[in-house]
Order: sequence, then structure tokens, then C-alpha cells
Amino acid sequence: MAQLVALIDANVFYGMTTTDIVMELAKNGLFTARWTNLIHDEWTYHLERNRPDIAPPLIARRRRTMDEAVRDPLISGFEPRIAGLMLPDPNDRHVLAAAMHGQCTHIVTFDVSDFPAAVLAPHGIEAIHPDAFLCALLTEDPNQVLACVALILGRMKRTMPTFETYLAKLKRAHLGQFATALATHMGSLS
Repeated sequence: MAQLVALIDANVFYGMTTTDIVMELAKNGLFTARWTNLIHDEWTYHLERNRPDIAPPLIARRRRTMDEAVRDPLISGFEPRIAGLMLPDPNDRHVLAAAMHGQCTHIVTFDVSDFPAAVLAPHGIEAIHPDAFLCALLTEDPNQVLACVALILGRMKRTMPTFETYLAKLKRAHLGQFATALATHMGSLS
């Protein structure tokens, strides 16, 4: 697989399980992760609204940590492109505009149907579900993906004691195919 440059949609960053694996893989060079401050604003708004148990300073710290974790993640200057784009949900135009401006090859989103292939293809962009994206990375470089999963499990020793618990958490995060593919590699993590 050629070097992937993926714009990560806000709905991917909403859940910590998905954010954690996506960020770990990006930090370890499996792909280049990009996003915008508008994307940050969207996931933080929804998280603050839907999860009052998470203190806003913790959400702000997560946002800063993400920006510092990978090289040059923030795309800016894409706003003039928004008006000329047509998508099923006009509120998603900023995502496509940023992907175009940031020369991304993929938009990683749980809402793939909001980004029709016919609209994205002329720009050399593909919308892909996080589950399929993670499976593709696992197929491309299983050793590196497994090493990243091992790092995550190492950080979660107190709250996530087993690999099976982690797989269940991935499935609850709508990453079932990735969890199943990881399960085939269980022996490698022992």
C-alpha cells in the first residue's frame, strides 16, 4: 500500500478506543494522519454535550495531545474550497475541502455514505470506514500493527487486563472486523 494520507473525521475521534488505535498507528508511521480545527471542534462539542462525566479540561488536553503526537496534523487554508462542493450532507463539505487541500488519499469516517465515491474519485480520495482502514493496515504490516496494539495494552494494564477484553472493546466501538483479524494473531501478543 502506498503511503496513506488520511483525513480523520470527527466521528472517529469521538470514541477513545478508536482514537487510541488510530493515533498509535499514525504515531508509529503506518500512515499520515491529518485533521482540522473544525474537526476538533465537532468531536469536542459532541463529547462535552453527550458525556458530562468527562471534564472539559480533559477533553482539551486530549485535543492538544493529539496535535502533538504526529507531525503536522492540522490542515488550514481549505475554507475557500467549501462553497463549491456538493455532498449529501452540506455540513460535511469542510471535511472534503480539507482532504483535497491537504492532499489526502483517504477520508476515514463512520459515515462513508456521506462521501460518495463519484464525488471523491476525481480528487483521488476514497472514503473508508475505520474498521476497513484498520484491517488494511493490519494486512499491510501485521507486525507493526500488533506492536502498536501491544503498546496500547501495556498502557491499559489496570483497566484492560486481557487481549480478549480489548477485542470486546473494539467490537463495541464498531471495529468488529479489525477485532476478528487481530484475534487471528493472538499468539503474537502473548
